[in-house]
Amino acid sequence: MSDYERDYNRHLTQLKAHLSGHIGPSLPSSFVPPAGYWTSGEKALFFHALAVHSRLRPDLIADAVKSKTTLDVCAYLDALERAAAAAGQPLLRSNLECAMEVSEAWVDYEEEQATALVELEAKRAEEIEAHRRVEVLASRFQDDPAYWSWKDEQQRLWKQQDTLTQLDDSGLQMLTKLARDGDSGTPPPPSPESRRRMLNKIQMREKRAKAGGWRPDLDPSADWQTRQGQETRRTLETRRNAGSKKESDADDGATRLATGVQHALEGQGITAATLTESGVDVFNLVGLSKLMTAYSEDTAVSFTTLNALREILVEFATTVVHQAISMREQELFLKRKISVWRLVDENQITVQNVKDALEMHGFNTRNLLTEDDDEEVDDAERSQPKAIALHRELAPPFVRAEESDTELSGEMDVDGLAAELEDEDELEELDGKAEAVYEEELWQGVE
Repeated sequence: MSDYERDYNRHLTQLKAHLSGHIGPSLPSSFVPPAGYWTSGEKALFFHALAVHSRLRPDLIADAVKSKTTLDVCAYLDALERAAAAAGQPLLRSNLECAMEVSEAWVDYEEEQATALVELEAKRAEEIEAHRRVEVLASRFQDDPAYWSWKDEQQRLWKQQDTLTQLDDSGLQMLTKLARDGDSGTPPPPSPESRRRMLNKIQMREKRAKAGGWRPDLDPSADWQTRQGQETRRTLETRRNAGSKKESDADDGATRLATGVQHALEGQGITAATLTESGVDVFNLVGLSKLMTAYSEDTAVSFTTLNALREILVEFATTVVHQAISMREQELFLKRKISVWRLVDENQITVQNVKDALEMHGFNTRNLLTEDDDEEVDDAERSQPKAIALHRELAPPFVRAEESDTELSGEMDVDGLAAELEDEDELEELDGKAEAVYEEELWQGVE
């Protein structure tokens, strides 16, 4: 393991600890007046959310803690402020850690090491997977009669897994074709009874056609003419085929490539049933491939990523469906008591219910082709006040403003501003020295 990789792993550990809120030793559980008991885990979540959001937004902190209300968070903040005031030790900005800024030389060095690290991680992942497969094969008793058939099936599954790890533009298009062919597959062969019924229908139609004076071999295109003169259908088809020959020749390369990818997928057991079982067929994979190649043609996505996207989609759709059903039930409960409402199809979820459910989750629609946001108009000049998002109306932000008895003075304190600017310059100088020491430690760690 190189020095940079060791430093990189240490940085990942610190980042995970910061994101999880577990920085430093855990605080003991305690009772917070008037009626709050905070455990060690809740305190860790509280201080992490306090660093991410702000003490002015106790509603966001309560949402991060989950087990405490906004009032509980406000009470805890008040207790901390009272304790800080009782300590009598002012919190100076110079005591806080500054955001470190490194030089361009260190940035270039990290770019080089990151490129090598990405290649090394991919190689290690392949080695770990190959070692795991060897262990799986060695764990099975080879004298077992079913060993070789099991081994062939296992290798086929591994080959299928390797193919689905890197899906480029051609692979996504072939998956779409497989899903489409699976949906519109050939029907099962008819039974003898249905075949006899179909023959009877054909014979009856022929008899009715002969009774009406129609010949069964009548070709309606025999006397077909065009404005250019009398041409047979075969001549027109020949001309049409000749016109499209250049386009077909240009697409021969792409067609051969797509056919090869399709045969490779089918040869490894990747069929429409595979897509249906995994649920990936819900996506428009052709649109996804166009989105991937919009900025770079050399892009690919794994089947695992598609499964993760599907799980996110299912979770979101489930939440919206539950919300739409709840809103429909509440609407029926309120409107049934008022005779002016004529409810139709009470068992149906309306489109407006779905739109309201999406809007409650912050999904607003705007017509950017017609709206003009260049000119701002006050609410007093509007015919109707500008409405905010529905989820903001139902759950408006709770801002905990600081209490202050002092009023803003209209006079400017020039001496106070000069002193503040001087303090800022001194603080920037101290931060610059701390950054130089920090970067020197970084270089010493990788040398």
